[in-house]
Amino acid sequence: MDNKLYRPTHLFLGTIALLLAMGVSSCGLLSPQSKEADSYGHEPAKKQTLLVGTYTQNRSEGLYSFSFDPRTLNVKHRSTLITPNPTSLALDRERGIIYTANEQSSEAMVSSLQLDGVSGRLTAINSSFTLGGSPRSVATDGRGKVVSANYDAGSITLFFADEAGLLGQPDWHILLGQEGESHPSDLCFSPNGNELFVVDAGQDKVYHFNVSSKNPPLTIDVETTDLPKGSRPKSIAMDSSGKFLYLLTEQNPEVILYKHHRGKLTEVERLSLNGDPQSRGGQLCLSPDGRYLYVSEWGRESRVTIFKVNKLMGQLTKAGTQSVGQQPMGLAFNPSGRWLAVACKKANKVEFYNCDRESGLLRAQKDLSIAIDQPACLLWTE
Repeated sequence: MDNKLYRPTHLFLGTIALLLAMGVSSCGLLSPQSKEADSYGHEPAKKQTLLVGTYTQNRSEGLYSFSFDPRTLNVKHRSTLITPNPTSLALDRERGIIYTANEQSSEAMVSSLQLDGVSGRLTAINSSFTLGGSPRSVATDGRGKVVSANYDAGSITLFFADEAGLLGQPDWHILLGQEGESHPSDLCFSPNGNELFVVDAGQDKVYHFNVSSKNPPLTIDVETTDLPKGSRPKSIAMDSSGKFLYLLTEQNPEVILYKHHRGKLTEVERLSLNGDPQSRGGQLCLSPDGRYLYVSEWGRESRVTIFKVNKLMGQLTKAGTQSVGQQPMGLAFNPSGRWLAVACKKANKVEFYNCDRESGLLRAQKDLSIAIDQPACLLWTE
């Protein structure tokens, strides 16, 4: 497989405001050799699209789209959207709009874009400033509300987007604590969109907000979920029923399971990944069918730990581990749940793993990868 990285030619957008934030280019980054389809099970023949967000301090230019053919395992670059540090992605499936957090300490933004499902071309819509530095995570309720978690500023910012994905100016900017002490690192809406959870790595807390279609659109709970000092909660994921929330801590990583009822989180269990004090937690990712939870970490080794999920009680049973490339920042399943992509920032590549649906275990596809500088986040679409 050819993993050579080619420099794209640029086609910039016409408006001055958007030029400051985003641009578009298109090129062929790699041309992997065809391979026979995997024998683990039937894979839909329809081509899929993988979006890769990157850190742009060095060679990367922003957000890349790749087509993935599940029959031949061909991966082909389709488009590049030039935008600074797109390190988190959120998809509004109903509207077909994608939002990205542009993680910068100054001129921090959330941007919206469209993806042409046929050509794979990315088109910028607009950007709006977050009023808080270093937005590390972005989420949408799928009904026009878009929220960023601003790590450096200790705040979250709420935007409203119209049917076309056009972001308005910040509607609400909420400080969670003093700047320098509060560091929100991740957030997620409940499946029904009526609740928002925000993890604060600086204050070792989980905040809960009620979400309303009326004013105020966000109402914070007086009670918070507190973690032991120094836990540094990093990533959260909620199951499709909304009954269980999984949290990953960064320091000496643990996975904590909470039972959720009307905004209240009750701890059920906590599981250590490996007990290595030098290890750092990365990201949580539930399989599309909710049967397995995948957790990335790095330290002396970089790995993904696989847990089987008791869907009735939410509890976890360790199923195995998989060694991956250095510093696995992002995890994402393709729509069928057959393939897991891993964004390995320090290894400068995206790796692909075939998933056994029965055991949840992963099988490395060593000759299938994308060479790309400092990948940070991933999003699959059909």
